[in-house]
Amino acid sequence: MSKPTLAVVSANSQYPQMVSPSGITYSVETISPDKAKKWLAHNTDNRKFRRRVAEKYCRDVKAGAWIENGEAIRFAKDGTLLDGQHRLWAIAHGGRSVVVLIVRGLSNGAQDTMDDLAKRTLADTFNFHGVGSAHSAASIVRRVLMWENGVLTNAGGFQPTKAEALEALRGDHSIAVAIDAAGKMKQRRLVPPTIIGLTWWIFWNIDEDDCEIFWHALHTGESLTTDSPIYIVREQIARHVARDGRVAETALLAWVIKAWNHTRDGKSLSPNYKYSLKASERIPEAK
Repeated sequence: MSKPTLAVVSANSQYPQMVSPSGITYSVETISPDKAKKWLAHNTDNRKFRRRVAEKYCRDVKAGAWIENGEAIRFAKDGTLLDGQHRLWAIAHGGRSVVVLIVRGLSNGAQDTMDDLAKRTLADTFNFHGVGSAHSAASIVRRVLMWENGVLTNAGGFQPTKAEALEALRGDHSIAVAIDAAGKMKQRRLVPPTIIGLTWWIFWNIDEDDCEIFWHALHTGESLTTDSPIYIVREQIARHVARDGRVAETALLAWVIKAWNHTRDGKSLSPNYKYSLKASERIPEAK
């Protein structure tokens, strides 16, 4: 049986090449934006390109935050790109060269087994770094970064990368405070930890004392009069949770921010007042 013809790594490469018993080659190479663009021309048989994923990677490349993690750009024997289109796009548009493991000489059928394992989530990453309540923390940091980038609801085009999330957690003390507060208040199931954490972070950066007073009252219900915005929104949330099991997240976020604004303005409300969010209405700005 003849030995398959393999792609050749440049003799000028500063990195060694390894060849497996089956003739597959492995090399670590520096991929420039120009080289990435040329390789993308061989992207003729791949899954649908997801621009949002590529843009996430590209932000890390531009920021110099791309980490060499052993994941490979993989080519078939005939030169077809089998895996790595999003990373190559990020390098091509990121303006920086990146060191990557390159695998050549695979069968085209090998593509069927790629990306078939459980994906490591942001919560997994936080757990590796010893972050407590990793799932809630990951959800809160994700929503904070979305909020900072103008995505106010749990939808939209912007999704933070793991590098961006770790940098935010390490660099913004108020996020850690919000995560801790959410962990302490989540047991009553009135408001989910993600909304507690996000709004705590928003309110804390407006007024730390008012934030603590507002959330203590909303959480405990202590010393509230029936005309208090906090009392009214708390009772409204409780009714919806008792009836439906939950409040839609976007509506809940809007109610809490509106109650915060009313509280800060010193408003007294009718006991019959109802918080709402109309279909055409944007999430209000916290003041």
